[in-house]
Amino acid sequence: MNRNKRRETQRVQDKYKKAADKLTPVQLELIDRLAESKANDLVNNIANTITDCFFSAMRENRISEERANHILDRCKELIKEEELKGDKNGI
Repeated sequence: MNRNKRRETQRVQDKYKKAADKLTPVQLELIDRLAESKANDLVNNIANTITDCFFSAMRENRISEERANHILDRCKELIKEEELKGDKNGI
């Protein structure tokens, strides 16, 4: 990144920091909740897309629908277990 681009990026970041400093705690909480909601929606959409792709790939490789669903269910269980491990570790 060249010098002018870095300076422009820094100016924009400083502008946003000044604006954030002027927000009330209620406004900050609202922004946090909205951001979390949007992030959760995006994660769910990505997870659904990945699941659909895995299912399609398994079906294309002649894995039965029942077996493919069983594999996907097991993957979901493993993901939940990893989430719980992350919660316990403070991640």
